[in-house]
Amino acid sequence: MHSRTLAIAVAVVIAAEACCCCTALGGPEPPYPIVPSQAAIDELNQRMESPHVAEGDDGLVYFSIYMTEEEATSLLVDQLEGEAQPSMIEQPQIHFRDGRIEVYLTVMLSEQLPLPVMVALTPATAGDDITLTLAEIIVGPLPLPEALVGGLGEMVSDTVRDTLAHSLEGAEITELQVDDGRLVLFFRANPDDL
Repeated sequence: MHSRTLAIAVAVVIAAEACCCCTALGGPEPPYPIVPSQAAIDELNQRMESPHVAEGDDGLVYFSIYMTEEEATSLLVDQLEGEAQPSMIEQPQIHFRDGRIEVYLTVMLSEQLPLPVMVALTPATAGDDITLTLAEIIVGPLPLPEALVGGLGEMVSDTVRDTLAHSLEGAEITELQVDDGRLVLFFRANPDDL
């Protein structure tokens, strides 16, 4: 997963070089600050350990777990801090709003050149497959061209889907819903696998 994160950061840096003359003009900012904490991670882990399970007619069990913006941001910060190499990403924040997952961060091209970035993903369910479509990327003051957004979209979608797939061992994510302030994950599982 580290190589995918690095590939995304490199793609953002390349895009930034294309609009480097404009980076001093500003860029996307989160709508409000989110402060990460270990307490938020602990609260999410506690919810994941004891979900409310309902049995279906098909012999499978179904349940849902929600994740707040503070919990998602705390998980991302914890993951970045756990990487062996120093990250170029600073001040990441994840916001759930307007049916999208919006990730705000600062890419440090150098100490003198912080580059604000916003990546917006739109979740959808197609049959048994969860897709995360890259809706928008803004680097500095400008959105990226559609061709670059499409290519990065598949990479980001695969990375997030892989992360979510490992969020609860033995269960399969069947749906994602973005409410204002939280992401709701719906699961199904064989009772013997939990």
